[in-house]
Amino acid sequence: DMATASVRFRQQMAGGGAAGSLHPQERQLVRDHAKDNVKAMREKERQMRGQRLMEAATPAAKPFKLRQFSNAKSRLFEPKIDNSEAVQHGDTSHPDEIGLGDFEDQVDELIRRFGKETKSQQQPARQFQKEADGCPRYLKKIKENMAEQKRLEEAERNRVQIPAGYRQLSADEVAETMTMLKKKHQELEAEFRRLPLKIETDSQKRRQKAILDKIEESQKAMAAFSQPLVLVEV
Repeated sequence: DMATASVRFRQQMAGGGAAGSLHPQERQLVRDHAKDNVKAMREKERQMRGQRLMEAATPAAKPFKLRQFSNAKSRLFEPKIDNSEAVQHGDTSHPDEIGLGDFEDQVDELIRRFGKETKSQQQPARQFQKEADGCPRYLKKIKENMAEQKRLEEAERNRVQIPAGYRQLSADEVAETMTMLKKKHQELEAEFRRLPLKIETDSQKRRQKAILDKIEESQKAMAAFSQPLVLVEV
């Protein structure tokens, strides 16, 4: 019947046939996740219960208190005594305490006696000497010192250190050299314009390259002599 055939088919697929007898295979176990979850929750609950027991057995930590106040008792929960009315009427239980009215009278007396200095005790106001324009002399001196310091710093920055073996060209020498360089540059440009429009031969190419190199050198020389400071080797 169908039931028997189904059982035999499952046995054959599970390795229960002749092949399974000849080549037995281990049965694959299926993990029960629900059982694992329950086991994990019970383990976590056991750990938390143990932690609560340890916390209950551990004595509570004392609040921090400075050493000089270690023996002082807290007054937070002591009953407060409202003696404001007694102070206002001058009735105090402590022999060193005074009433509010007497205290105010003593303050007024102290202010009258020591609150204001006499004219003889007052310090004379410092008088600053002023210039004709009304500016104090010490401010003018400070401004002059700052201006002089700034001038010295500017002169130090502008001072050029000439290395050994060189000298600085004068303005006339620079102008004369620039005139010669400009004239030479014009001659090279005129020579370049006389070249043929179509450069074909090797000699023409060499001539063109030589003129271009001289023009570039002339431009570099004019740029060097256009600087504020021109040094030449002695």
